[in-house]
Amino acid sequence: MHSSRRGPVSLVAVAALALFGLNAVAPGAASASSQSASAPSSAQTTATRSAARTATPSPGRAAARFVTTPHSPALPAGVRQVCAKPSHPGQMTCMALVRTNVKSHAGVAPDDAAPPAGSYSPNNLQSAYSLASAESSFTASGETVAVVDAYNDPNAASDLKTYRAQYGLPPCATSTGVGTGAGCVTVVNQTGGASLPTTDPTGSWELEESIDLDMVSAICPACHILLVEANSTDLSDLGTAENYAAAHAKFVTNSWGSGGEFTGESAYDSRYFDHPGVAVTFAAGDYGYGPQYPAASQFVTSVGGTTLTQGSSTTRGWTETAWSGTGSGCSAAEAKPSWQAAIDGSRGSGAWDPNGCLNRTHNDVAAVADPTPGVAIYDSYTAPGISAPDWTTAGGTSVASPIIASVYALAGTPTPNTYPSSYLYRAKTGLYDVTGGTNGTCESNRLYLCHSGTGYDGPTGLGTPNGAGAFKNAATTNIVSVKNPGTQDFVPGTHVGLRIQALDSAGQSPTYIYSATGLPGGLSINASSGLISGTVANSPGTHTVQVTATDTSRVTGTVKFNIVVMPNLDTAYTAGSGTVKLALGGKCLDDANNSSANGNKIQIWNCLNDASQNWKFRPDGTPGGAGTLNIQGKCADVTNRSTAPGAKIQLWSCNGGASQQWFIAGFGVLVNPASNLCLDDPGASTANGTRVDIAACIADPNTGAATAKQNWTLPASEVTSGIAGKCLDDANNSSANGNKVQIWNCTGGASQKWVYASDGTIRINGKCLDMAKASTLDGAKLQLWTCLRTNGVPNFNQTWVLGPGAGELVNANSSRCLADPGDSTGNGTPVTQEDCYGRAGEIWQVS
Repeated sequence: MHSSRRGPVSLVAVAALALFGLNAVAPGAASASSQSASAPSSAQTTATRSAARTATPSPGRAAARFVTTPHSPALPAGVRQVCAKPSHPGQMTCMALVRTNVKSHAGVAPDDAAPPAGSYSPNNLQSAYSLASAESSFTASGETVAVVDAYNDPNAASDLKTYRAQYGLPPCATSTGVGTGAGCVTVVNQTGGASLPTTDPTGSWELEESIDLDMVSAICPACHILLVEANSTDLSDLGTAENYAAAHAKFVTNSWGSGGEFTGESAYDSRYFDHPGVAVTFAAGDYGYGPQYPAASQFVTSVGGTTLTQGSSTTRGWTETAWSGTGSGCSAAEAKPSWQAAIDGSRGSGAWDPNGCLNRTHNDVAAVADPTPGVAIYDSYTAPGISAPDWTTAGGTSVASPIIASVYALAGTPTPNTYPSSYLYRAKTGLYDVTGGTNGTCESNRLYLCHSGTGYDGPTGLGTPNGAGAFKNAATTNIVSVKNPGTQDFVPGTHVGLRIQALDSAGQSPTYIYSATGLPGGLSINASSGLISGTVANSPGTHTVQVTATDTSRVTGTVKFNIVVMPNLDTAYTAGSGTVKLALGGKCLDDANNSSANGNKIQIWNCLNDASQNWKFRPDGTPGGAGTLNIQGKCADVTNRSTAPGAKIQLWSCNGGASQQWFIAGFGVLVNPASNLCLDDPGASTANGTRVDIAACIADPNTGAATAKQNWTLPASEVTSGIAGKCLDDANNSSANGNKVQIWNCTGGASQKWVYASDGTIRINGKCLDMAKASTLDGAKLQLWTCLRTNGVPNFNQTWVLGPGAGELVNANSSRCLADPGDSTGNGTPVTQEDCYGRAGEIWQVS
């Protein structure tokens, strides 16, 4: 799991430490064995925890989990999705759609009717967005738009040549060298080399590349194009390509995403997407209402989609509405960038309206994406067994993203050390306000998240381009940008070390004066370094903190975030006792010979429910903290403080050392934070007496469930709340379908003995914690219901993911958090689901 605070960029998932190798305590820290004991985990400093949150994600750990389950878009007849939906978190898919009901042909034809009739041409797009003047005044001054995609399109350059010739765009200008001039495309691999990746066996990503290249040429014919081809659709490869692109171009377009959000995603923000001084655009998705990553990152421009119609009913000659397929919404896992502070409530109230979205809201801006009538694209690549589309009609936010990146290019080079998405929020003119259309169902008190209307809205952001003016820095002074660290959750006595980071367009290493308001007792900010430090006092509640950074020119930048102070979650906790079951061969964790001797062997054995298998899990009381496995008054301990795979587990006197700590990473995973290795049955043995050890975490990439030899179910125990003394409670201890689930004083009674099962369900009395009517809306109530499975997989409406912050439980169907509404202390208050903001009433301690 993780520490008691959210990530330095935003909401790092509860499971992220175990799943991505992010350490909760420094690797190699002392453990409790025959050597001297280390400090208890509850005394870990926030500085250590902060370092853990920024650690590089490590591939090969147990898989991340989707916070929202990707689904195929609802498409009209005659339209197909080009790329398959992601099969696991960290895999990306392209956001391209193509028409299957249009006629086309290969090559250049003598007139403009050659591409599919009715599909939009470069002239149409420049007319719709009033770009003709900007394009005509733009000179080939070396501006490069980078396109990041997966796999190699061997016909990329020749297909682009055909597209440009068809529409009379200037041919590639080679005066500055072959492959480097205006209109030319340079193709490199993800690290900039000439050895290109393989082609996509499905032919899907090659079509995506043609869409991207054609749209850049359509909007900015004089721009050079850098095509960076990643080795695969994995985020590690596409992210590597992203870094190369951002280092070699000031404008980068990305028409791909995860199809949803997933645990641990924000750990990738600083690694791949934090590129000040570069306009990075991302497609918002083609799945309708709901956010996706990386478009949800606070550092990029999230591009939504519209339906664009030509007609004489307006002076503009075009009308636009929100496209029904565009993604949008309130992120479950990303902090709000400071420049979005004025859109917390509907229609830009400027206040922190609880009816708005206090996390990253997307989108920022939009462009055409509806495949009807769509844009004309030329792609001649033929994958084995797949016919070449040649001229075709395309849509999706894959079209919108390169359009917006190219408008940024027409506006000119971004100011160093600024985030170009912020320019849109400073612009007073230069955008068409889209005021009609919807992309799904959202709450009636914040319809702006899914309905277009006057001013800011989710589907189309601030609007669509009206020329390039809104895409340049309009500030008359330098800009100070302060990064949002996200909500921080602490218990009293926590030692804090949180550094606030600022950027100044006036220079690479400016001097700032930092100040802060709203800090809880015991914390202060260093005026010169921006370090918030101290020991958190007993000042319970949500503290709205505003940090201001002032540079030497007296220009300021501010950011708001919350610090939540809650009681120690262990104060009212009553640990349940019983077997720790292995999902293999009917085996249980067993204290050999029922001994309490230090160094005694811990093994697997047939489940007997006797004293040698009567374990308790005792959490440390910090939000999302680790805990100990206890039996006979002793703790399960890694022998000799080892962090090596294969190190054996023994019984030892409990003293809170790192080798006795176990994070519940969810879905059956128990992770030792000193090693980032999982409690393991070596060799998947079913032999009684096999001694357990620690080993690399392995999980099913589709479900996130641990491999059977690492899949453990802890005894039924309380689920304690971040509200003092309150627990999750089954009203009247009933097993009836539809029974109310509430908060109540922690009693240790049967109505509070929940099991966080290894399939991600939360169970009591043989029933599952369930979202009533499968609602995805904020404020919907929870209930008990018969546990449902399809092909052995739990219903997503009954699946709960640990994340995205410290101790939150997120419904996999809705991406919203289990919540005590209004942080109520009233017994009998029904629990609901809400946006994940890290409030005390959204923090739960499971065991």
